[in-house]
Amino acid sequence: MWAIPVYVAAHTLTLALCLPYAVFFEAGASLLFGFVPAVLCVFSAKVLGASLSFWIGRAIFRSSKSATEWAHSSRYFHLLARGVERDGWRFVLLARFSPLPSYVINYGLAATEVGFLVDFLLPTVTGCLPMILQNTSLGSLAGAAVASTTGSKTKQSSRAHNI
Repeated sequence: MWAIPVYVAAHTLTLALCLPYAVFFEAGASLLFGFVPAVLCVFSAKVLGASLSFWIGRAIFRSSKSATEWAHSSRYFHLLARGVERDGWRFVLLARFSPLPSYVINYGLAATEVGFLVDFLLPTVTGCLPMILQNTSLGSLAGAAVASTTGSKTKQSSRAHNI
């Protein structure tokens, strides 16, 4: 049982620190814990990681003038800020379905005036589910493929010994 909290903590940190191993953590969770517990673990880590990176980003952008100026100088930031101002949680939900990595979205949104609970967290909870299901399913399918290959070799070798 200690493996689940360690996994959630490690995956939360990889997400918050922008390490590019999220898909491996998420697929590997199915191999370690099984599909349903993996979905719960990855979901917990995604929500905690998104929240942590949002608050780290918010602290950086509120305390560092150079970081704020850098973000505001980007033409993409202006699109992000206008989208959040105009559509709030709907924009954040659509951003979750974009091909951008979640940490880019988390830190980008932290630089805007988006509210945390309604406009950031709730759409994040909803929007991260499809990717979680996809990545944990990949791990589950990979595990099943390996098991079927290994199982078929074992059956073949036992049949060969019987002949």
